[in-house]
Amino acid sequence: MSQSDLIVHCAGSEPVSFPTKSSMKKYLDKEGDVWLDFLTQLQSNPKNIAFKANNNRTISAHSLASVFVSLSENLDDLAAFNNITSNRNGASIAPPVSTSIEGQLILGLHENGHKEQALDVYIASIATPLGIPTNTHGINARIPNGRRLLDSAYVAQALPFQNVSSKKLAGAARSAESHAESLALEVVNAKAKIEALDKANKEFSVILDARLKNQSNDFIALTNKLTDSFEEQLEKNDKQAKTKDEQADARHKSIQRAAFNRFKEQKSKFDHLLDLFHTQLTLKSPVELWTKRAAAHRKASVVAFLVFSGLSIFAIALALCISFFGAGEIASYFFEEYCPKGAPSEATCERVFSVRGPLTISGLFLMFSVLLWTIRLQYKIFLSERHLGLDASEKQAFAATFLALQEGRLVEAGSEAIVLSSLFRPTQDGIIRDDESGLDLSAVSILAKQLSR
Repeated sequence: MSQSDLIVHCAGSEPVSFPTKSSMKKYLDKEGDVWLDFLTQLQSNPKNIAFKANNNRTISAHSLASVFVSLSENLDDLAAFNNITSNRNGASIAPPVSTSIEGQLILGLHENGHKEQALDVYIASIATPLGIPTNTHGINARIPNGRRLLDSAYVAQALPFQNVSSKKLAGAARSAESHAESLALEVVNAKAKIEALDKANKEFSVILDARLKNQSNDFIALTNKLTDSFEEQLEKNDKQAKTKDEQADARHKSIQRAAFNRFKEQKSKFDHLLDLFHTQLTLKSPVELWTKRAAAHRKASVVAFLVFSGLSIFAIALALCISFFGAGEIASYFFEEYCPKGAPSEATCERVFSVRGPLTISGLFLMFSVLLWTIRLQYKIFLSERHLGLDASEKQAFAATFLALQEGRLVEAGSEAIVLSSLFRPTQDGIIRDDESGLDLSAVSILAKQLSR
């Protein structure tokens, strides 16, 4: 970095320098475009952003936001240009280089809507070069949070297998273009100097020939030797310039190849994630459906079992109560005393058979038949719901397992049709059908068949 270079001091990184105004202007234009949105938001911030830097300098948000404009306006004045961002007595400082970790962190947070965190990192990056103290109030209170975010970014940078981001590639391309342009200008300047030297040499030779026509052969030989040496040096300079051009071109092509390879890798990963997303979207609804069905069948089986148990207990209790407390009463219904009219005494009364007893027994028989049929039906419902619940749980587990295998790419393409046909196959209810081919004339059988129809 020579004294004639144009120098820009950036926050959080080494100074950027270029030997020519055109190279520096191109760099400022590109960095200005990248930082335009963030610096505009910094300048329009409703909070009063001003810093007390070292040497009691006050640096405002306006001077920070317009640093690229100020630098572009002073390109023709080397001293004024280098003094704008000087760490000692400059009026401002440039943001971090967009390809640096600080620059990528600030721009990434800003572009993703985290504008306050981006401002914290920016303030923390300019605090050290400007000598801004860390306070617990005001705008200076943002510095610790910004430094924590910067430390996290450096930790992430140190992790292995880091992917090359598009911003890094773009920054590398911009840097390569700037240096290529600088090398091209150096080549042009070198050729111009060579032409000027060649022209001056020819003029000098003519004057020398005119003045020293009568000199000795030794002096002429010496002149020829000097001319040959100059031509060799000229050829050497041409070769060096050509070598620099070839190296710059090879570096640029290498960067392009690396960017293309990274793009292919990212595209392959994206295609895999898209395929996995479609598979999960296809099987998500069946998983939810069979999960709900399994829960509903389990609940229904519990209810059916409780009803079955309750009715069974009720039937047993009813039978015991009738046996213990109503047996004598029912037996008395089969006979009744019949006394003819005008009989002189009860001795002439007779015990005759009564229809009331068989009717009572028939009613009890009918009631217990209906009760037993209801109990039997509840038992079938319990077995059916339990069977359907187990089947739904198996289908849910099958779909979830297929999703896990698909995420690990352990299932071949085209297997989705097999999975869907297995999930939506006809489900058996598990009820055992009675053999109705035989002839059963019992009241319970006839009543059960009629009710089941």
